[in-house]
Formats: sequence, structure tokens, C-alpha cells
Amino acid sequence: MSKVLVVDDEKRVVEVLSRFLAGDGHEVLTAPDGGVALDLLAAQADIDLVLLDMVMPRVNGLQVLGELKKKPTAPPVIVLSAVNEVAARVSALDDGAADFVGKPFHAAELMARVRRHLSDGLPRQRPVEESGRYLVAGGLRVDLDRRRAQLGASDVALSERELGLLSHLMRRRGAV
Repeated sequence: MSKVLVVDDEKRVVEVLSRFLAGDGHEVLTAPDGGVALDLLAAQADIDLVLLDMVMPRVNGLQVLGELKKKPTAPPVIVLSAVNEVAARVSALDDGAADFVGKPFHAAELMARVRRHLSDGLPRQRPVEESGRYLVAGGLRVDLDRRRAQLGASDVALSERELGLLSHLMRRRGAV
């Protein structure tokens, strides 16, 4: 099941999108503005897709796109906006949006775009984060200096060979 974050200040739009997404088998999170959305994205690394309105109070959609653009593991974003000018579409796409759908939208088309960006319902593979000492992929964290692997509450010591094999597989995720 994919996790989709819906970010819109219009309650009716959020309700409709949530109903369609849940009916298609997705777990739905909602945020009334970009600030709440950024907090959710920071707290939950397993969000697979964001549906993002552009015009909202506090933190708008362009600001959210700007923050997400800085993160290599950010989920794809489909912008939903009543501002349908070509310049707005180009700006959103240049700022990192994966797609742009004008409001009002047709539910069947939007759900097709959601499926497309979720690769037919399969969660996307996030790249391995490497910060010198650690490799992180999903919930797995490998301490390269101490030769330890952590998954949730489990902490396992690794032999030199196990560490080499695990780090090799993590760095080539999706290719091996």
C-alpha cells in the first residue's frame, strides 16, 4: 500500500481526494498548508507521493517544492492548482513538480496520474543515503565504522564479509 500526502487548504478537495485515494487502496495523510506538510514529510520518510495545492496560507506550494528540491529522497509531487496559466505550470515543473493538474480536475485522470507516478502501485525505491559513517535505506541503518546494522529495535554486529556484502547491495539497490 502506498502512502499519499494530500496538501490543500480546501476541506472539500481534501475529502474528495482522500475518498478516491483510499478507494484505490492508498493510505492517505492530509495537511491544510505547506508548513504542516513539511513537518509530516520530515517525520515520515515513507510517504510515496504528494498531491500539492499551490495557493495556501502560511507556506504555499512553491515554498514546499523549494524545500523538497533540496532533498534527494523527496517523493514525487503532483501539483493541483486553480492557477492554470502556462507560466504557473512551467514554474511548478521547473521547481521540481513531477506533474501538474489544473483544478477543477477529473478524478479518473488524476487517479491515472497517481498510479503512473507510483509505478502501478509499487512503492518507489528511495536512494540510499550515505553520510560517511552510515548507509541508510528504508528502515535499515548500517554503521560502517562500528560494523553494526540496525533495523527498528534490532541491532546486529556484522563480520567484515557481511558488512562488505550488505554495503555493496545497499549501494546498488535495484541493480543487484
